[in-house]
Amino acid sequence: MKRSHGDYEIPGFYLEPRTGRYFRVPASGSPLPRLFNGSRVEAASADFNTRRRKTVYEPTVPRFKSILNCLNSNQIGSIESHNYQREVSTLRLENLHLAHQFVYPSGNKELRIRFLKGGIKHLYGQWVSQMNGTFFYAFGDFTDLRHAPALEAHRYEITYLAPQIVVADMCEGFSHPLCLLYVGNDFNSGLGTARLTWRREFSNDASEMSRHFYVNSAVWCCCSNKFSGTFALGVENGIYVHNYSAHLYTKQFKGQVLGVHFKKTGEIIYAGVNHGKLITVDTRVRDPVYKTKLNDYALTEVALLDNENYMICGGLGNFLCQVDLRMQRKTVDYLGEFRNTLKNPFSFNETHNMLCSTGSDNVTRLWCLRGGKPLKSIPPPIPGEDCRSWLMNDTSKMSLYLASKNMVYVHEC
Repeated sequence: MKRSHGDYEIPGFYLEPRTGRYFRVPASGSPLPRLFNGSRVEAASADFNTRRRKTVYEPTVPRFKSILNCLNSNQIGSIESHNYQREVSTLRLENLHLAHQFVYPSGNKELRIRFLKGGIKHLYGQWVSQMNGTFFYAFGDFTDLRHAPALEAHRYEITYLAPQIVVADMCEGFSHPLCLLYVGNDFNSGLGTARLTWRREFSNDASEMSRHFYVNSAVWCCCSNKFSGTFALGVENGIYVHNYSAHLYTKQFKGQVLGVHFKKTGEIIYAGVNHGKLITVDTRVRDPVYKTKLNDYALTEVALLDNENYMICGGLGNFLCQVDLRMQRKTVDYLGEFRNTLKNPFSFNETHNMLCSTGSDNVTRLWCLRGGKPLKSIPPPIPGEDCRSWLMNDTSKMSLYLASKNMVYVHEC
């Protein structure tokens, strides 16, 4: 009977299965035996790439079984602070569930959601009809209503726009309880329009339903500041600043302003422009304008965190990061974002350490706000339809609103 190579065992030597040759076994811990086996090397390489993709893009699995176990480990110093915050956020999201689902603002299934933005007291939405008409509605507390939210929508309707106005951005106004500032561009004139509007029942003068702001060019974004009572409009080559009744001044610099945000006191304005720079404007001084290059493409969204030393910036080219304003550099990258549309607002909750954004693929993603680790991905509730999300800034519980067509889904944990 013919005997094969596998029938021989030579102490201190290694059998290479492809060639049938023996090699001396190196010292323990040496990587050389793996180099002799090509199939094992390929498997290890594929496994490494899979682990790397999961580490960078996919949500994490918590190491601890409960928040209490994580807290105990943090108290004895066996887990770092940023890892502790990430683990708590991951464990909290395990209880994320669909708490409410309702039709809003109407039973018209042809509506498409365009914007969903939160203010200090209310959440505001913009829907576009099949004929390109624009509807603005605010959200109320629909959890305790006896009637369907669609039947109560007339109480929260703010305004309707004709199809010739294409809305570019909106934000909360502060002159009335349900007040909204929107900016857009007119197809006929080629110029922009900015209007502060509110519900008639909250106005002393029933004939005055809105207030128009001066705009002499196309306009792409807006922001309001309750402390100073001013509004900023992002236009071509600068920012227009208004108060409730008049145009105050213009801050000029090169670039199309696509995102704008006030500091709490209203003295500093941050602007994202089309060539990827973050512009810092000091309104107390005439000239100083500081510029920081952050992205190769346009910056479309900017928002300050509560301590005002850090800012979240989003832009084209799947760009989403946290910026240290003192050092003028990026500190955290939120990987996995798919952002290729002009305006796509994000939201965050610092109490629960979470950042939320719905990308151009209509997938809602949640990250750890301080560490940038992906936590969870939520597919669109209606496949193939536009979806917008907003993470409410609530300290007691985490509420995530998803809007698609004429449906609203509320997730809580």
